[in-house]
Amino acid sequence: MNLLCHTIGVLYHTPLCYLTEAELSKASKDLYDLTQAGFKLDWLHSKLDNVSSEKKASEERIKELKLEVNQLVMTMSDLKDERKKEKTKLKKQPSWIHLA
Repeated sequence: MNLLCHTIGVLYHTPLCYLTEAELSKASKDLYDLTQAGFKLDWLHSKLDNVSSEKKASEERIKELKLEVNQLVMTMSDLKDERKKEKTKLKKQPSWIHLA
């Protein structure tokens, strides 16, 4: 019975961001063991599937966001380089051009 309570606690009360693959795997194994012992736990299987798919979707979204951030950082770096080049070009111009 403790195994069932623990599995329910993991799936219903652990925030998704703290839930590891190892915990999901253990919950799956425990659920299998409980089912083999005769418990009818279709509702808990459904919850495990939902939590697993939500976790996977969240991790994919995090990867996408990291890629977007990296692209933005590269763009920002390119713009900074371009700005430095323009400043250098401006400094090389004769001083009489700046008076106009």
